[in-house]
Amino acid sequence: QGGLHLAAHDLTRDGRALVAAAPDAGGGPAVKVFDLAAGREVASFFAFPDHLRGGARVAWGDADGDGAPDLLAAPG
Repeated sequence: QGGLHLAAHDLTRDGRALVAAAPDAGGGPAVKVFDLAAGREVASFFAFPDHLRGGARVAWGDADGDGAPDLLAAPG
């Protein structure tokens, strides 16, 4: 209904980004991660209880200070 939120990051520094996708308002909190260069989905999960319909916002960032990006999700 409301579109998608996307975030991309080159986690392995090989010049190929992983893309995280989550629905906007009206959708559930399902998050999927794709390796577009390989043409496949590499992860799929619910960021929040699946009955919530506000969608989710996704971003890559170093949330725990270890120098590696983490996939972050916030309710829509």
